[in-house]
Amino acid sequence: MKLAIISFTEQGARLCSLLMAQLQKDGDECRGFIQERYMTREYEHAGLQSVSSTLSEWAGHVFHSVDGMIFIGAAGIAVRAVAPYIKSKAKDPAVVVIDAGATFAISLLSGHLGGANDLTKRAARITGAVPVITTATDVSGRFAVDEFARKNGLVLTDLTCAKRITADILDGKTVGFFSDFQTSGILPEGLEPGKQTENRICVTYKDKKEEGALFLIPKSVVIGIGCRRGTKESEIADRADALLNELGISRAAVAAVASIALKQDEEGLLAFAGSLGVPAVFLSAEELALAKGEFSDSDFVKKTTGIGNVCERAAVLALAEGGQNELLAGKRPGGGITLALGLIRRTIRFEGGASERI
Repeated sequence: MKLAIISFTEQGARLCSLLMAQLQKDGDECRGFIQERYMTREYEHAGLQSVSSTLSEWAGHVFHSVDGMIFIGAAGIAVRAVAPYIKSKAKDPAVVVIDAGATFAISLLSGHLGGANDLTKRAARITGAVPVITTATDVSGRFAVDEFARKNGLVLTDLTCAKRITADILDGKTVGFFSDFQTSGILPEGLEPGKQTENRICVTYKDKKEEGALFLIPKSVVIGIGCRRGTKESEIADRADALLNELGISRAAVAAVASIALKQDEEGLLAFAGSLGVPAVFLSAEELALAKGEFSDSDFVKKTTGIGNVCERAAVLALAEGGQNELLAGKRPGGGITLALGLIRRTIRFEGGASERI
């Protein structure tokens, strides 16, 4: 996670330094801040940064640029600092508060989707504080669909429907569960596979609309692309959107665009990946040749690139988990662009247990 920690008391400065160092050690991109008047050579050497602005101004600068914020001090002060910048649980970062004495660590904002509950537990383990988590599903030990989505990297398409599902689970009602992907672990209490309930969960790469259904979209589709030199982003986007629409695949499911290494400086292709917010993956001709299966080869493409087919091979190899991706759509040529779609064989995980397909 990309994290920012701030202490607004002298007592909390040492705690800020401890937290920052351990979270960095755990692999997080973490910065620590203390007010300018508390800065010492020791804290400067530890990597803490000084803040001369007000706490509210600092919060406004940081709020939408990090995944999580940890305030060391009074909860009320932290609430007032972030209040003007709160938008929605789908966008707000995790906000955690720890008192300067490290007695309690409190999950304050975005407990599930933002990951504040998990961050609170981590901070509590580091500091020895007692974690305080108040979200209803955690208090009652029930399944939380928004946390499940976050941990599996699923796009949550409808917050209103997610709230209805949470309410049903808390009320003891059964919620149907459907998945296009293999699952791992034990299905939580309250979920029943394949049952058409009033409100239900569907994990799918498809673009669907269905009353009462919460669609959770895994990043699972790779767009394999071959194109002429100088092809514009708009041309690639138009062709890709048309193919996704034709097959009923959600744009949110796109995990990457992929091509041959010869195209790694192709501006239109790079811009298209950027517009989707996904990586552009480039494979050498030798790597593409390792793809197994039958592909629509072209003598011209082989002469130009060293491999007879780029789009299909790239689609089945890029970001593959445990073998090759499934070829969802074979080579679609047109307008100097060839496209193919691959489906990453994702596993959707619950806690504990073995794998099965639901």
